[in-house]
Amino acid sequence: MTTSDRPGRVRPTPETVGEFVAWVASAPYNMVDEVRAAIANECDEKVVDGLGELLLSTPDMDHAHAGTLLAVLGESRHPAAVQYLREFVWNTDNIDPPVAHADMPPLSEGKLITCDMGLPRKVRLRARAAEMLCYIKIGSVFEDTLQIIVEHPEPLVRHAAIDAYLYNHEDSGDAQEQVRRVARKDDLAWVGLPRRTADMDASQFNAKLAELHGQDPPPPLPYKEKTAKG
Repeated sequence: MTTSDRPGRVRPTPETVGEFVAWVASAPYNMVDEVRAAIANECDEKVVDGLGELLLSTPDMDHAHAGTLLAVLGESRHPAAVQYLREFVWNTDNIDPPVAHADMPPLSEGKLITCDMGLPRKVRLRARAAEMLCYIKIGSVFEDTLQIIVEHPEPLVRHAAIDAYLYNHEDSGDAQEQVRRVARKDDLAWVGLPRRTADMDASQFNAKLAELHGQDPPPPLPYKEKTAKG
């Protein structure tokens, strides 16, 4: 069965971008190649504009659909997606408060608990947007990614940009050197971390980890965000 024959198939148009994102989010893993083909072949400039406007105009979109929307923009590899991803990454007017300062979840009128733990939802989405921006691999996105590494105020976003830059340069030595030249001192621990690829078995990955931790001196401990306990 092809993607076009799937029950509930939604074709992306400027009017159906919300429904298309919901369809992508609900697709099973075994459809990943078909979904990617649908995004690449059917998300033209007007559709990408619709997706970008949806992203920027719906601040309360749930995390799963927002993450899927960012992925669709990145997978489109369309030049029109760059401006929306860039704007989303740098929209830091409302930075998440530290999780450690979150309030206890209040009880609702019914039997359910209204839970808002203050988790860093926005910063994680901005980190995903930085990854998708670099993934497009056209125009100035690599320069944009380096700017995020240098200037973005949120460590998680900078670290995602470091990983994305290296991944999209095949973890080359030149790319690592470029990032080391511009990254903040506190972020250098994220440069050159072992990467587990789909074609790598566990023993290969463990060997890379052992090599990393066997360095003299050992690598610095990565920055860890403080989280609430309980």
